[in-house]
Parts: sequence; C-alpha cells; structure tokens
Amino acid sequence: MNRKTLLILVGAIVVIILGIGIYFWLNSYTSNQPPVSGSPFGSGGGNSPTTNNQQPTSNQNASQSTSNTVVSSSGLRKIADGPISGATIFARASTTIVRYVDKATGNIYEYDTGTNATTRISNTTMPKIEEVSWGNNGNALVMRFLKDSAIESYFGTLSASTTATAGSLAQLVGNYLPENINSLSFSPLRDKIFYTLPSTVGIEAFVADKNGGNPKSVWQFATTEWMSQWVTENSLTLTTKASNGISGSAFSLNLKTGSFFPSLSNVPGLTTLTSPDGNLILYSQSQGSITSLNLYDGKNNQTEDMPFITLPEKCLWGNTTTLFCAVPNSGMDSYLPDTWYQGFVSFGDTIWKGTMSGTKTPSNTANNISNMDGNSIDAIKLALSPDGKTLIFENKKDYSLWLLPLQ
Repeated sequence: MNRKTLLILVGAIVVIILGIGIYFWLNSYTSNQPPVSGSPFGSGGGNSPTTNNQQPTSNQNASQSTSNTVVSSSGLRKIADGPISGATIFARASTTIVRYVDKATGNIYEYDTGTNATTRISNTTMPKIEEVSWGNNGNALVMRFLKDSAIESYFGTLSASTTATAGSLAQLVGNYLPENINSLSFSPLRDKIFYTLPSTVGIEAFVADKNGGNPKSVWQFATTEWMSQWVTENSLTLTTKASNGISGSAFSLNLKTGSFFPSLSNVPGLTTLTSPDGNLILYSQSQGSITSLNLYDGKNNQTEDMPFITLPEKCLWGNTTTLFCAVPNSGMDSYLPDTWYQGFVSFGDTIWKGTMSGTKTPSNTANNISNMDGNSIDAIKLALSPDGKTLIFENKKDYSLWLLPLQ
C-alpha cells in the first residue's frame, strides 16, 4: 500500500468517526430539550392542536354508557380518562350532573353522580377542541380551536329534547363567532358573552348575546394581551397576561358607566381571581424563583398574605367568602407562572378550603380538606355544584377529569 492510498484510507476513517460522533451528539441534544407547549387561549396551558379542524359533522351511533368509575374511601374519583377540553357541573331534578367535551372528537358526555354512569349525549364531531366555555346547565357552550393559524370560536346548543337516554344523541347546532377572539367570558347569568379582538387601536372588547348576536363595543386599549373574568352583571376584571418578573395590572371595567380603573398595579407576574361580588381579589406575584399569594380587599384598600401558596388559576370562589384552592405539596420555587403554563413543571396538590371575609376581620381561615388520596394531580379549572357539595377539576398532567365530594 503506497503512501497516497494510506492517507486516503486514514482520511475516510476520520470522516466516518466524525460523522458518527456528530450524529450521536445531535440525538443527545434533541432528547435533552424540554417539550414545546403552550396555548394561544390564555393561561392554564394545554397542547396546541397539530391538525386543522373541520366543519362539525354528525355521527348517528347510539349513545354509550359505562359505570366502571373507581371510587376511593374519600369519594375522590376519576370520571374521565381524558384528555378533555372543559367540564361543567349542574343539577337536574335531584341529581348532580357533570358534562364534558372529549378533546379528540368534540363529542359531549355526561356523568351522573348518583349512578356513576357516563353517557355520550351528542352526535356532532369537532376534532381537537382546545378550550370550552359553558353556558347555563351545560346546554350551550363555546368551543375554541385552531384552524389555519386562526383561532376559531364556535357557539353551539344541544337540542332541548336531550335526555341522555340510550340511543338518543343530540346534534350540536350553532354558529361561528368572529375569528381570533383573544379572551372570552360568559356573564354570571350565562346569557351574554364578553370577548376581545385585535383592532387598529390594539384591542377592542364587545358584549354580545351568548350566540354572538347584537355585538356592542364596550372598551378599547392599546395593550393587546388581557385575561377577562366577568364578575358581576355590570363589571369585569381585566388582567394583563402574566410573565415572571414582568409588571402586571388588574382593572375593573364597569359595563354600565364605561369606567375603567385599576385595582392592582405594577405587580410582577400578576394573575388574579375576583370574588363573585367583586370585593376581594385573590392574586399571585412571581419574581424569579419566589411566588407569593395575597388577598386584596377593594373596600378597605388593604392586602394580606394567604396561609398557603398557589396560583389563582388553581382556585375557585364558591361564593363571596368561600374559596377552594389546589395547593402544591412541594412548594413553588420555579420561574412561575411561565414554566407551569408551558408544561415544563407540574405539581402534586392537596385541596384547601378557606373562608375569606376581608382584611379588617380576624375570621380569614383555611384548612386542608383533601390529600387527593395519594394521587399526583395538578388541579386546574375547578368547578362547584350548585348545592356546594361536589367539586370537579381537571388534572393538567393528562387532562383527565376528577370529582371530589365535599364533607
């Protein structure tokens, strides 16, 4: 073998070794990157759909009913494996009913708490539903999803004859709302909707009938990223979308007078949840690895610390003074809320119940009422039955649906 041939052979071997090394380095780098997730629909997260939605289609298969729910000693039970897109709880006669939307198909199911039976009640298929807002008694809803890079919102109602009996499936009928709605809220009476749209000014807000009819412009602002909560008949809380260390503010919008005034200002990483009478605001602030939870009393313009730490998105006002929260067992020392929204961190919670009477009374108390029976649940989207005896929530880890009876 002459010298030239030897050099060519050695060069080829070196190239092969470098190629193998680069291949394994790239594979290692890719596998160590966190998954990309998030949602264009606001806080709380959720994976964005990867395929476009189609028009609603009907499926005439008979309804399906099951009753294999496992109930723990405390009554905690998983009532849907998920993933689901949203649930509501209401009373029908003497029974408490839970309705939810299957994320993959858009089919609507209901769970009877008395019989532990789950029944499919709709025959309309709308794949990849990301978010659902519910009207009164689960008979009306707004489904939100991505289609061709636009945010679509579909208002639908179930036929009044739906009784969830075997072989009886209702068709979901309705209409599309304007494209690219940023934030949407039902009124307390569930007969109106509030929504925001991009505009030449920045953002414009409208109040309309629940099906989107008769829209009326009620507010404009230069900043575009807002979360809305319709609190009382004539007032909403509007909060800037949160990011760790970035100053946020919460405002009260009076629909009757048009007034718009600040409730909280320059709070880093601000997220909020306002009580049903508008007097108290539960809010978190996050700066670096430190997160705190506070209660703001608007009547007295005072703030006090809460006895536990969580995010308002993991809480629910049961009434004007009763508060339910899912509280992480291991604390909250990540760069919140961003890492939680994006799915980089998750929690295992316990459920707390508190009585909040404002900052000028000594009766603010909170107690741990459920340890989730050892289940690792990152609870979101809490909802309470009308009689106050049943709590439902989703597990953000897999978007399964759970029910907890309250003692």
